[in-house]
Amino acid sequence: MTPEDETQFEPGRSGNTAGRPKGSRNRPTLALEANFEGKAEALFREANELALDGDGPALRL
Repeated sequence: MTPEDETQFEPGRSGNTAGRPKGSRNRPTLALEANFEGKAEALFREANELALDGDGPALRL
């Protein structure tokens, strides 16, 4: 018997089928998204202005 034959689960099958759903996000990520909601356009404009003025990190952003 090869080691692959001795595995507990079939290939492509998770051991926890009732686990975390695909696409779910952590609470901190959800909190950040909620905080930035409605502010994205203003933040983009500000970063764009800084980049045009020669700000290095804003240029990379």
